[in-house]
Amino acid sequence: MVATLALAALLLHGLPAEDPRSPGVRLLLALAIGSLAVLPVQTPWYDAVIFALLALMPASGFDYLLIARCLLLTELLLPGAAPDTGAVSLAAALISHVGIFVILALIIGVSLRRPWRSGRVRPVAA
Repeated sequence: MVATLALAALLLHGLPAEDPRSPGVRLLLALAIGSLAVLPVQTPWYDAVIFALLALMPASGFDYLLIARCLLLTELLLPGAAPDTGAVSLAAALISHVGIFVILALIIGVSLRRPWRSGRVRPVAA
């Protein structure tokens, strides 16, 4: 619980501002990511809650890290997603295991440094 709350607080510092028409989404997204990142069981279908909330937020570089996390989990856990041919499947599993921690480190590192930039295009002043 402490790790979830700590990660959620860190994400609140870094997440882009939410749309005023949907208050509370930013907090829910931070709590969802925080809880999913520290769960002892990691499965790609748990990430569905993240993408439902992420759709209500402005686009940012954060989206790509969460997509990469889901893809790594899919490669790691779904039967038939990766070839089961000895060395190839071992390498894919190693990349997926390490990749999950690399993505978590990137999320934390960028959230500490600066807020995630919104993907919205600002109008040019005339």
